[in-house]
Amino acid sequence: MQPVLDANTTDQLRAYMADAHPIHEMLGQTLTQLAACSLLRFNRNGPQLRLEQAMAQARLAADKCLEQLHAMIVSDPAVHHFHHLFSSCKAIHLGFRLLEDAMSSHSDDQQGRRLVDALSLAVRHRRAAASILPGFEGVDIHHACCAAPRCAKSGPQDHQQRITRATDGQLFHMGS
Repeated sequence: MQPVLDANTTDQLRAYMADAHPIHEMLGQTLTQLAACSLLRFNRNGPQLRLEQAMAQARLAADKCLEQLHAMIVSDPAVHHFHHLFSSCKAIHLGFRLLEDAMSSHSDDQQGRRLVDALSLAVRHRRAAASILPGFEGVDIHHACCAAPRCAKSGPQDHQQRITRATDGQLFHMGS
């Protein structure tokens, strides 16, 4: 049974959600960028790319998120959500520090595992935050109703094969 909120608390919660939603989205984008830079850094078979500019832009976005989180007014019903949002942001910052360390020295597998752990922690906290309040949930476009037009054009079997091929063991789907 959901607790009944008075009008003032409801307004505070709405204001919090309006402020938190763009931060939640920016954390997702930043996490994606950090994960991509991490993959490129630890890809031993591919060319070593210069990631400084991409890292700097993503780091600025993460810093902006942290700054905005510090400035937020959090009403009582939003405290748990805020905890997970803030924890995701802190884990992303840890991921940046670990990746920067790896880029400035010869990294080993243990450094890579610590980075993966930080990224995983950030993802778990962001997902937990998404499940606490409405409007923060992610949409799986491969299985959502908006995927139906693509299914109709290519046939359900072909569409399912593309989904499986695109997501099987890959972190990012860059098109088919």
